[in-house]
Amino acid sequence: MSEPIELAVQIASLRRSLFWSKSVVGFLILVLFSLVLGGLTRRPETVEANQILLKDKKGNLIAKLGDEGYGSTCLTLFAQVNGPRSELCVDRSGSFLVLSGPNDSRVSLTPGFSTIEPSMPIAPGLYIGENNGQNFASISIGSETSIAIGHGSMKAIEISSPTGSPAINLFGGDGKKLWSTH
Repeated sequence: MSEPIELAVQIASLRRSLFWSKSVVGFLILVLFSLVLGGLTRRPETVEANQILLKDKKGNLIAKLGDEGYGSTCLTLFAQVNGPRSELCVDRSGSFLVLSGPNDSRVSLTPGFSTIEPSMPIAPGLYIGENNGQNFASISIGSETSIAIGHGSMKAIEISSPTGSPAINLFGGDGKKLWSTH
């Protein structure tokens, strides 16, 4: 009779060992699953890309960040295709901000920069225009500091302060000077 009791004790011992073995393996699988899941959901600290495009739910482009050529990096925000937009650009020679609105209205602000083609410096300034530049006002700062108000490509009023020779000029519709302080 002692053999069946010994067998029962050994079977009970094996069952306990099997229970603890299954528990340890289950715990290790759970830890491994948690580590894998944590690695999949963790966000990277750095994202590298040449250009980032942001689109709305309909697939329309609403923001763009990237190289715009000639070494300029720009962030452009779009309200709609061919509609109002905002653009902030920077490169080694300077930066500028352009806000475009309805009816071809535009505001530009820059601390100054140099264009690549054609190569020329753009002085720090502010430009406000509407109707594709048909009506405009601009302020330019530098050795040729000036305030200009005009229509089309012609100035109507210009107050300038070039080094040593400030002037106020009034122009006619044909672009000829009507009056000047000089």
